[in-house]
Amino acid sequence: MLSPFLLAVLPLIGCSHDPTQAWWLQGAGYGWELFNHRVAHIEWGVDQNGPTAAFIGGTSTTGVAPQLDDTCDPDTCNELPFLDNANVDLRWLHATSSRVVFARGSVRLVADAAGVQDTLTVALPRKARVALIGGLTIDTSYALSGGDACYNPAYGWHPTRIQIALGDATLSDDGRSVSVTASATFQAGLSLEEMRECIDEVADQAQVPVDLDVVVAVSPDGVQQVDLSDSMTYDYGDGPATPAEQPDPDLADRPLRLSLASPVVGWSALDWRFLQTETDGRGAYLRTLSFDADADAGYASGHATNYSPITQLTGFDYQFTGTVTALDLDGGTIQGNLSQATIPAQLADDGSVVVFDLDW
Repeated sequence: MLSPFLLAVLPLIGCSHDPTQAWWLQGAGYGWELFNHRVAHIEWGVDQNGPTAAFIGGTSTTGVAPQLDDTCDPDTCNELPFLDNANVDLRWLHATSSRVVFARGSVRLVADAAGVQDTLTVALPRKARVALIGGLTIDTSYALSGGDACYNPAYGWHPTRIQIALGDATLSDDGRSVSVTASATFQAGLSLEEMRECIDEVADQAQVPVDLDVVVAVSPDGVQQVDLSDSMTYDYGDGPATPAEQPDPDLADRPLRLSLASPVVGWSALDWRFLQTETDGRGAYLRTLSFDADADAGYASGHATNYSPITQLTGFDYQFTGTVTALDLDGGTIQGNLSQATIPAQLADDGSVVVFDLDW
């Protein structure tokens, strides 16, 4: 991950400007109704048209029967077509201000285990130097680095790491645009299942596009960053039929302490590492994945589980680090809500992922 960055405050205090506005994620999460699954598509977004979401966990969520070449062994490239729905949480904010300057851009990063980075340039109505994650999409339907193989990456991977970060925001000489360094890592682990040996043969070749919507802003009344570090370890229990429960963490143990008078918060970095106690390269099936921050309630957290009676193969552990960025929005207007829905893992006739509109 890129190093945490300092946010520069520009001398706009006392100035009057036309209002600017932006939408971004304050928190988001998903959880499968029935079982844990691979990661094939994760999408949370929000803009002037409303919040949106989509999730695919492989053929065991879409019911798609795999298409195998004659040279591939169906016993070691097995799929279990089934249907599942995702329970979605999306906590969003809409800010409007004459003092804080907002603008929005987007960038695509094709992430792998080594990590990649790129620079995004966003045109500004005025000067701005703060970067927040406005929305994100992760989709595994992308070519393997080594070329075609029996396994179709669109069916998803068992991740050991998912990382996204926005780095320093650099103002152009004319003050009309800002450049933001973005980085992403997606590391696919092994299934260690005989029926899915064809996954393990190419897991080190995973390349996963990560699309980021980026909001840039500056608050003349102050900004603050808080770096977080969370972790949980869950025992396997009595095996697949009755695995040990995996309760959510107590948010009182994950405080968010801010010194700003009127803070609104977003995220500049997210980094989950799964099954870090495993030494055999195993990746994770995920039942839930989430991040959330609330300035009023005073907490910030990243979380994940793999709880799934019958299909759960191991215990679970994760390490999460993240960066919450807070803006002081004195005199601005804030709207926000927690949008929730249950949506199917659905593909269109052409194989593309169906994205669902959520209620405001």
